[in-house]
Amino acid sequence: MAYSSSVAWNKLKVAFRGMHAAVERYVDLTVARALVTKAIDRIRSEQQDPLVSRAGELFAFTTRGEFAGIETDIDDKGVPVVVGRRQSGATVSVATMSDGTRDQLFLAFRLASLENYAASTEPLPFVADDILVHFDDERSAATLDLLARFAETNQVLLFTHHKSVRDDALRLEEKGAAAIVEIGRLA
Repeated sequence: MAYSSSVAWNKLKVAFRGMHAAVERYVDLTVARALVTKAIDRIRSEQQDPLVSRAGELFAFTTRGEFAGIETDIDDKGVPVVVGRRQSGATVSVATMSDGTRDQLFLAFRLASLENYAASTEPLPFVADDILVHFDDERSAATLDLLARFAETNQVLLFTHHKSVRDDALRLEEKGAAAIVEIGRLA
């Protein structure tokens, strides 16, 4: 009987050694994966395209800080995507953003692209028609402020039929940062 329990004990020790080795391997791989992921994130943020970085700044401004910026990521299919980064660090996919937030994201990229282009050649005008239609009042005001600053280096033409946008732009006109031209209706 002693022989049989000794054999069982040896088998148990071998099994425990195997489990111990498997657990150590799992821990090693988990730590390695976390380190590689952290390194990739650090390199991605350090090497981020200046256009994405500038668009992120503009996006943060127009969202009144609800978003801290923009990041690039890889989706479940391995395709590079753009995501919004909240102040908390959480990311939001473009598909789950509201219409207004999505419009602000695209506007941020458009303005960043125009700034980038103007850095090497003649500035292009920015012409927009009712781009604030999905924005709340605070974000509309922030976007008008941004467009007024952008108009210091580029021509900006913003068309709207919304009286609230015109009324909000009056404060910029009073500061000399905008000119409002009302186009009458044809009879």
